[in-house]
Amino acid sequence: MSREAAHMLAAVVWAGLIWFIASRVAHHRRVRLIDDALDAGDPRRARAVARFALRRARWFDRPWLTLLYATALFWDGEFPRALLVTRAVLNDREFSGLRGLLRALEIKCVLLAGDHGEARELLNTHRALLDSTQSMGRITSDGAALDALLRVEEGDADAAAALAAIPDDDSDFARIVHWYRARVGDDARAELVAAADGGGDLFVARRARERYAVLFGEAPAPGGIAPRVRRSTVLAHVREGLRLAALRRSAFSTAVFTVDQALALALLNVAIALLVRCVDYSPRAWFLTVAAFAVTAPVLFFAVVSYVATRPLAGGQVLRRRKHPTLHVAGSFYAAMPVLLVAYFIGTRAAEGRKAHLVIAAVLAAWSLAMVARLLRQVAGRPALIRIAAGCLVVAIGWLAPMHAVADMKLWFGEPDRAAASPPDVAGYFLDQGDRLHAAEEALLPERAGVDDLYFLGIAAHGGEDVFSSEVRAARALFDRRFDTAGRSIALANDPGERSLPAVSTASIRHALRAIASRMNREEDILFLFVTSHGSDAGLAIRPSNRIAHMETLAPMQLRGLLDGAGIRWRVLVVAGCQSGVFIDALKTDSTLVMTAAASDRASYGCAPGRPMTEFGRAVFGEQLAEQQSLVRAFTKAIKVLGEREASNKLTPSAPILHVGAAIAVKLERLEHRLFAAAVVPAVQP
Repeated sequence: MSREAAHMLAAVVWAGLIWFIASRVAHHRRVRLIDDALDAGDPRRARAVARFALRRARWFDRPWLTLLYATALFWDGEFPRALLVTRAVLNDREFSGLRGLLRALEIKCVLLAGDHGEARELLNTHRALLDSTQSMGRITSDGAALDALLRVEEGDADAAAALAAIPDDDSDFARIVHWYRARVGDDARAELVAAADGGGDLFVARRARERYAVLFGEAPAPGGIAPRVRRSTVLAHVREGLRLAALRRSAFSTAVFTVDQALALALLNVAIALLVRCVDYSPRAWFLTVAAFAVTAPVLFFAVVSYVATRPLAGGQVLRRRKHPTLHVAGSFYAAMPVLLVAYFIGTRAAEGRKAHLVIAAVLAAWSLAMVARLLRQVAGRPALIRIAAGCLVVAIGWLAPMHAVADMKLWFGEPDRAAASPPDVAGYFLDQGDRLHAAEEALLPERAGVDDLYFLGIAAHGGEDVFSSEVRAARALFDRRFDTAGRSIALANDPGERSLPAVSTASIRHALRAIASRMNREEDILFLFVTSHGSDAGLAIRPSNRIAHMETLAPMQLRGLLDGAGIRWRVLVVAGCQSGVFIDALKTDSTLVMTAAASDRASYGCAPGRPMTEFGRAVFGEQLAEQQSLVRAFTKAIKVLGEREASNKLTPSAPILHVGAAIAVKLERLEHRLFAAAVVPAVQP
């Protein structure tokens, strides 16, 4: 894989991660809105939000949102519709993880719809499933509670005792328990008030108010739609984060975080980590994708670190007041993290010398750990000092160390940085390239009268990987040794290594072709042109190995124009690169052999840095042309070998293309006869 491809992959992965987190924020926010509506006693609004969320839900979110939608229907008193939704998904494989909760909701719908016999049958059949299922928030699966409700409907004499055994809590299901207690208990007034108070438009609250009015001739107070629940916004959490950064004792002592708020704060910190480094931007700066990954990774990873840091507290069973200690620690610290990110960046950039750098890092680390310790103490209490210390150690290793490593990392590497280090000698570079190209042209030998000479031009156009220049050098050495091109060969290369060859540009290709054309007999001699690079449907990339020359694209018709302009008639053209098949139609003539490494819609393989050749170059130059005496036979066999290797490695076939013009085929036979006639042993005549 090329460096550009690796960077592109990193960018795609990073963008995908950010997109996934953003989608999680949106999903959890919709779930929170549904919960808020039910908390406010407004099931109709909960139904509307759930319907909206389901239309935009991805497949992995649909089960939970469907359950929430059915729950909203249930609390609105729409038992037949809730039952229809529940039974429609009960046996779906993707809902298997929620089967216990769905079954409990089904039994409640059947019970409250009045079919007590079916409800009892369902409860007896699935009691083990309900008892093994953990309730989730307002969605309960308590088999004992459902049994007590059914016993009331069945007229069981012990129903009141069974209802009294159900513990009171602040859940919505407790309202149903109070409603049933009012039917069989001694204090109907208190039970109906408990069922109706703050229940808004939930069906059980409506029924309780109606029953209260019938029994006592008045409406219970309070009642009606409760005020909408308001939770802290992200901005409010950031303000509280400033208090935590100031080590104020009251910071986040009563805050409650939701998942979407914690994720939104994480994304805010990702944006800050990137924005503060935009001070390095300049118009011609390079954006370092891998560095963007590095500076944002500790921010996102803190969620994992906070989970590990709160595990010792959970192990000691000392958690208090927090249903989600990890969410509290992560959300609170994310709210204060913007201050830390800016302080880390400014402090490490301002530090001069190793000692000052270490002092600033130590101060910032102590500051961070003081905040973490305060948060851990809020969820654990005073008796857990050893476990709090263990949590701080986890944060030091899992978050502070990576943060220190990337604190002064740059995202933009600009021309001013390079200029300050060593100003590029632009004029000197182009003068040097002109001298190198002139020297290579001057070294060319002229054609030989009466001899079909072969001239070689190798072009390694991409300076991002050394595999292309290595491949061209090997091909040139092979042709000089075996195909009589010694003194009649030129190699151009954008070489990321030693850079000893003339660089590649459309101008240098034009000069090299004209130099060869001036030495050869254009009507007799043959040009072997080998060009290798990364390819696309536009052509082959010409990328310099420095920042002085400009990047270009060698298009098929452009290469045809360069060849026609040089006036070279006999051509053997080998074009290597992904999608190099786009060159076939532009280059093929009766006096031309054209071979491409891949079809116009396929990739070729093996262009990783450090390799001596690509897979195509290995098959053609490393193997077949090193053995075969016929160019056409060597190319044909190389195509077969490549196909077999790609099939064995389960790769999409590159599908190389070979076009051999009728006239060039005859011409090559004459050349091969001259080159290899001495190697042919005449048959012994009888």
